[in-house]
Amino acid sequence: MSGIVALILHRRVRNHEKEKLRMQTMIRNKRFRNLSNPYEDPNFHSTYRLTPDLALAIVNDLKPIWQQHQYSSSLPIELKLLCALHFFAQGSYQKSLTKDVDFKVSQPNSSRAIKEAVATLNQPKIIKKWINFSNRPQMEATVLRNYQKFGIPEVLGYIDGTHIKLKKPTQHEELYVNRKGEHTLNAQMVCDSSLKILNVCARYPDATHDSFIWRFSALRKVMMYLNGEGNTCWLLGDSGYPLEPCLLTPILNAEENTPQSQYTNTHIRSRNSIERCFGVLKSFDDPQ
Repeated sequence: MSGIVALILHRRVRNHEKEKLRMQTMIRNKRFRNLSNPYEDPNFHSTYRLTPDLALAIVNDLKPIWQQHQYSSSLPIELKLLCALHFFAQGSYQKSLTKDVDFKVSQPNSSRAIKEAVATLNQPKIIKKWINFSNRPQMEATVLRNYQKFGIPEVLGYIDGTHIKLKKPTQHEELYVNRKGEHTLNAQMVCDSSLKILNVCARYPDATHDSFIWRFSALRKVMMYLNGEGNTCWLLGDSGYPLEPCLLTPILNAEENTPQSQYTNTHIRSRNSIERCFGVLKSFDDPQ
């Protein structure tokens, strides 16, 4: 009889311990859901490739426009942006999101969040704030800053193309394959000597040559217009671009110790700004 009582008591104690452990787990999970803040994650920069302060600044910029369009989702905007940043930074789709971050988001919600973020970032008010040639005084200040840094007068910016990876297209897939066998876009970009981005054209597949993108870009029309007003304003590009009144290229095979070689060396040194800009975008390191 005493053995049966002991067995019953043992089972009660074991069940009590199980229930206690279950309650502790529930409380811990509830506290995690309520109190965890992914913006305080020590690995935030490596996960999203931005600092928490910069990400929150983007949230503040986007929130009025995001709310105005009344996108439907139960996620707060702060978490929607993190879904998009994770996608942009890691180059992977939604399935890896729950492995890399401290909040759990279903794939449908993550997909909607990414689409909403892209749509909001593409609003003219946002684009014009961060990517633009701005007004005449600001352009003149940019030209002066470029001259003071590199010594070539009347240069507004530096132009080149870079390869941006993307998911395998369903149409004309062969046009997007680069020499490494990857699917990419050839994105044309202009920056100044401080690596501020002035213009982006990201609509052409990898097989499209830089000179073709330039020839049919709205940027070329703007630069030709600026020079047509009696001003002198140039972009610097590599030898893959055509020499034009608004676009200067290096002089190939220039003899050493000549004005031509001095110009080319300065041209190459200053145009390195766009290469550094690409490096910053792709590695997300702070520029030196």
